Amino acid sequence: MVNRLARYEFSERLADLLGESRRDLRFRVTLMVTGGLVAPGPRGRGSPPATPQYAAQLLIGAMAAPQQAQTIEAIRCYEDLRPAVVAPGGNTPRVLFGPAVAMADAEEQPAAAIGLDGMRFGEALAQLLELACAEETRAIVAGELFGVWINRGCPVASLQFSAWWQGRRAVFSHTYGLAPGAAPPAWLDPQRGGLVDPGLFHTVFLPVRKLIEIGSLTTLSDDRSSPMLNKLGNKMAAIANMAKLAAKTPHGSRWEKLLSTLASVKAWSDQVDAQESRLREVSAFGSNPGELKMYTHLPEGLPANAPLVVVLHGCTQSAASYNKGSGWSTVADRHGFALLFPQQQWNNNPLCCFNWFRPEDNERERGEAQSIVQMVDKMVAEHGLDGRRVYVTGTSSGGAMTAVMLASYPEVFAGGAVIAGVPYRTAKGLQEGLESIFQGRVRSGQEWGALVRAASAHQGPWPTLSVWHGDADTAVKPVNAEELIKQWADVHGLDARPSIEMRVDGYPRRVWQGADGEELIESYTITGMSHGAALDPGPEPHQCGTAAPFFNAVGISSTHRIADFWGLLAERPASAQAPGVVEGARAAAASAAGARAAKAAASAAETAAEPAPASASRARL
Repeated sequence: MVNRLARYEFSERLADLLGESRRDLRFRVTLMVTGGLVAPGPRGRGSPPATPQYAAQLLIGAMAAPQQAQTIEAIRCYEDLRPAVVAPGGNTPRVLFGPAVAMADAEEQPAAAIGLDGMRFGEALAQLLELACAEETRAIVAGELFGVWINRGCPVASLQFSAWWQGRRAVFSHTYGLAPGAAPPAWLDPQRGGLVDPGLFHTVFLPVRKLIEIGSLTTLSDDRSSPMLNKLGNKMAAIANMAKLAAKTPHGSRWEKLLSTLASVKAWSDQVDAQESRLREVSAFGSNPGELKMYTHLPEGLPANAPLVVVLHGCTQSAASYNKGSGWSTVADRHGFALLFPQQQWNNNPLCCFNWFRPEDNERERGEAQSIVQMVDKMVAEHGLDGRRVYVTGTSSGGAMTAVMLASYPEVFAGGAVIAGVPYRTAKGLQEGLESIFQGRVRSGQEWGALVRAASAHQGPWPTLSVWHGDADTAVKPVNAEELIKQWADVHGLDARPSIEMRVDGYPRRVWQGADGEELIESYTITGMSHGAALDPGPEPHQCGTAAPFFNAVGISSTHRIADFWGLLAERPASAQAPGVVEGARAAAASAAGARAAKAAASAAETAAEPAPASASRARL
């Protein structure tokens, strides 16, 4: 246990933060001891440490009691306040930020990422202080909580959370009041002589910044057995450790800023994962050398020989949260194609990013790239899908991994779409990866193209490519989009200049055409957009998705436009074909997958004959 501050030392620091006198807070601590709320202990260095639970009681006493003498009763009353029951749809925000954005579901109101359901006010406040005390969960409190509000003139309090609501940032109040039959504190009860200076009957508000400062002064217990810390702590600890590492790099300040943003992305992703998902997990899809998870979505009445889209999430996201944000399952249901969602695991990467920068994961028949192809083989064979119409897309690290899949397995994918990503082989290792996303690497088209051609023995034809990037992206520098275009224009043998330039929904679109006029590469530059995917949420046929961190409602749907570029919008859900046709398609797909597996086995045998490396363990960041 790290002893940060003893009780009386803590009371002095708390007085400074609240703008109260130190003498006043010391006297309130004395009242808490004499009133039996906390066990007595020696003063000075021998004083017991200030725990989050102790801090919550003293904070309630200082905020709720109009006078020192009423400290104990204020703590007992307000600590026991019960959460108000809210009718479905009745918890509307108190404050809205930013312009209104159309949403697919106008009634959807996401709950706070920090779950305090069923807790009394004192328990909930102590829990927040505990999360603020732990370094690995402090960012969640900063991203989700707005502040703490207490009314001295009425036994009412609330915890105010900031969350997304109908495409806008909003403040929601979780209100707490007296339990049925409970008596108000004496100063508000006329039957007990309640008559206090009316000037003291005001509300007190504590902003989240100060609550975090208070929590950081407390001391956690040795076992740290809080259910919420156990739930959130390990993952946030990884982000905190990455932040410490990032501070030592040349791009430390930008990396730390990105990590702070990723904490809010993770909070939203965790919230989505806690809800019912439209995806189904699949196991036993192969040797899975990349140790990934596999999720799928198959629309009802999926026809035989339907296309397949592989969707790769970004850092701190999950398959379910990326699907909800991007809206791919909505488009798949409308137009009848299958979806595959590979999902990274936290033990593979501390930010749950795909390891696009690691040779053991971005080369053919190795690591995560091979795991994804094994998933594709299983999907095509098991569901009778069209192996000639397999596509892959992703955002951020998922976009970078999309470039990996197109280069290392070009015969598997008919097309790809890279959103806020980087060129293939722009980095070897984490340090070069940071330099690539924050600074960019400029090479000639021939140099970039040679990296793709060296990734496999494939001679063509090559997958088509759709590139999306916001020109205000500070997480992945927009120059990466231009270098990616140079790479694939060289692979396709195209001129560096686009064949066509136009505006779509107000944004620049460039197209590179082949000899027969077919569109081989397209590029969208979303002016004014920061990092993430471009969305147009809503119920119309061209709309889908949910505005959220890294999902930007900018009036154009990258999901819809990418599906159109691949020709998937002509698909329509239909009844499956005759069993014989389906079985024939499955047999053909299984044959192709078997040939690829045999080739992989032969390659593995050759590798086994070579001297073994010093360590065969799968290294992690």
